Amino acid sequence: MPALPRTLAALTVLLAWPATGANAFGGPDWQSSHFRDNPLAGTIWKRDGTQADKAELEKAVRDASFIAVGETHNNIDHHRLQARIVALKAASGAKPVIVWEMVPASLQPVLDTAKETGAASLGTALDWEKRGWPVWAMYQPVAEAALAAGLSMKAGDLDRETIRAIGRQGAAALDATEASRIGLDMELGKDAAASLATELKDSHCGLLPEKSIPAMMTVQQARDGAMAAAMLEAGDAGAILIAGAGHVREDRAAPAILERKAPSIDVLTIGLMELGTSTDIAGYLEDTRFDYIVLTPKADMTDHCAEMKKSMEASKPKP
Repeated sequence: MPALPRTLAALTVLLAWPATGANAFGGPDWQSSHFRDNPLAGTIWKRDGTQADKAELEKAVRDASFIAVGETHNNIDHHRLQARIVALKAASGAKPVIVWEMVPASLQPVLDTAKETGAASLGTALDWEKRGWPVWAMYQPVAEAALAAGLSMKAGDLDRETIRAIGRQGAAALDATEASRIGLDMELGKDAAASLATELKDSHCGLLPEKSIPAMMTVQQARDGAMAAAMLEAGDAGAILIAGAGHVREDRAAPAILERKAPSIDVLTIGLMELGTSTDIAGYLEDTRFDYIVLTPKADMTDHCAEMKKSMEASKPKP
């Protein structure tokens, strides 16, 4: 393998997984505050319920051409782990395209000039926080790892106007070619559709009107399909998807769509999952839809359902 660029070599050392210990960050290096003392923090598990070590996960990353890493958006430890995965893959000599869920197609030119912009300023150039994402500093390590390795980056999402149109009109909002490109011409399947409907209801705390669910399912499928298409367009270079965990599920999200479009592709899925009070691994693996799970401390204890309910009540017309 050719010598690594100096910046990448330094970053690889900085981001290296510890040689010993179950904790992926060596214990005190966790940034998220909650449940750091849970003995499961930093442990790695496979879908079949068996524990893996970091060497096995590292080998899986090196061997895979297409990788999807699912996060909790506001967990800085998840983004630091994503950066480590990007650096590890690049250190193997690969040049995967980094696909961002958080970047819509219209901002691709900003990603194309990211090297000149620099990782620290890229968030501002992308209107990152203005568009509702957590502070750019959380995601910056991923961009730093990509730029240090000279990797291309690609927008994975649809533009907001397109998403709104799909929400109103479904696949009819797109021409047939575009609908096919993002997989809206493919049926989800009964089980996958039921699973997605449940996830949407749960993620909105059961507060959504039932009639709104079908449109939201179509939008989710379209966004998953856009991410899958961006990965597929990477071709032989392969790709690493940086996205929320729901978009990384291998049963119905971006990896599933990609594999249906290109059956020769096998996507390695890694779910970064926040811990709670429980130390029983069975509960965390109950609905596992990833090849590997890495358990981390939790970033935020806010009751988002209470906040959502309060916001919805405040927006109701006054009698």
